[in-house]
Amino acid sequence: MKTTRLTLRPSDVAAILPALEVMVNGLADAREGRYYHAGNPFIIPAKPTYSEKCFDEEMAATVLSCRNKLKFQGSSRKARLTSLEISAAALAYRVVRREKLAPEGVINAAVGSNLEARLELHRKRGKRAAITQVGITAYREEANRWSRFVQWCRAKLLRLRPLKRVFKMTLYKEQRETTRALAMEVVVETADRTRIHHLADLARRELRRGRHDTTLRSLLSDHDKTRRFLAEFIMDRDGVEIIRYEYQPLAIRASLRDDKFLSALCLGGEDYDKANQQPANLHPACQSKKEAHQAKRRVPELAPGVSTIPPQAEPRETGEIPPADLVRFLAHWFLNEVEPGYRHDVASELKMQVWTMADHYLRPTAATNVPDIIAECRLELNSSNAAEVIGLYASWGARWLLAVNRDLALVCTVIDNGYRSANEQQEKLDAMERRSKLKQIYRRY
Repeated sequence: MKTTRLTLRPSDVAAILPALEVMVNGLADAREGRYYHAGNPFIIPAKPTYSEKCFDEEMAATVLSCRNKLKFQGSSRKARLTSLEISAAALAYRVVRREKLAPEGVINAAVGSNLEARLELHRKRGKRAAITQVGITAYREEANRWSRFVQWCRAKLLRLRPLKRVFKMTLYKEQRETTRALAMEVVVETADRTRIHHLADLARRELRRGRHDTTLRSLLSDHDKTRRFLAEFIMDRDGVEIIRYEYQPLAIRASLRDDKFLSALCLGGEDYDKANQQPANLHPACQSKKEAHQAKRRVPELAPGVSTIPPQAEPRETGEIPPADLVRFLAHWFLNEVEPGYRHDVASELKMQVWTMADHYLRPTAATNVPDIIAECRLELNSSNAAEVIGLYASWGARWLLAVNRDLALVCTVIDNGYRSANEQQEKLDAMERRSKLKQIYRRY
């Protein structure tokens, strides 16, 4: 096919070459089965706009030839290009302008020199020369092949930006549904669903407007972090009463539950239950009925010799307890006595107490099996003592663990394995079983 000679300044070449480099690199990847946009998860194909796209090796060679002629141009600034090579240069120039692949000054210089019109003028000259050389039928066939190849390039190589409309609609819908679902997980079941969805949408809008230290996309990449953020966001607006206990701040949990923990960990202490507090103007008959109903639901206070381990746990002598069984007893103690929100801190404090203050907790016990030792080692403190909840748990655990086995290294290993086993068993429980077990802990304390 005949060529046409045209003069291109360095600024003109700089406005064409970046897109040609993208196409040439993309063609090299395409030969290996990879496309430019294959690794971009946010590019969502829309309607089949390029229905006639087709890869053509001869047309790909035309793009490579155009790129080489412009990249290795001589000092005369003149290049001889066919009509198809000029079409490739014009396509590259339009892509550079649309995608801003070149500096703004280079693009403005090309626009000022009327580069697009000059390329179109030389393309028409090359077209007439090609028709004269090979005939109209052969040229139309070549032109149709080039048109299908350009569609393939636009679909596979030159889609450098995501499709805005489809991308935003799909992404925003996914973010909205995920945020609402996570917000419902941090509130109690009786919370108003419409109100929680409204607060979730409000949090999402504030994140998108940059009113917080993080962004919405980075926050949604970690669902645990998102739950904590939403719990704090909802708590600031509707109070802590509708937030699930495990998502409340540690200080609030300790302040709300401190009296119940102290009375539960004390032998002979008074029961702390707000449900037992009767109003002053309650009728005597109603008061007696309510007391009888609460007496049926009240769990008896744990006393020495009463086991908290299920009946299937067979009693063993303390000297015969293997580490695997001791891990099982400790995991059961974590699950049934320690609230999930305190479990990690209790395990850390327990290891520290065992390793640094073992002499303080080494005391003889009258019981000979592990369940009775656990019951016997409950702290004998008055309910007026304002000790820390985590420290009370750690002291109780250190007492009965060292009463069973006095090997400090073994006990620390048992604490790590027991804590890990308790978490694994907690993960296997469904939502109803977790809620039921948590209610049992609350009711017991």
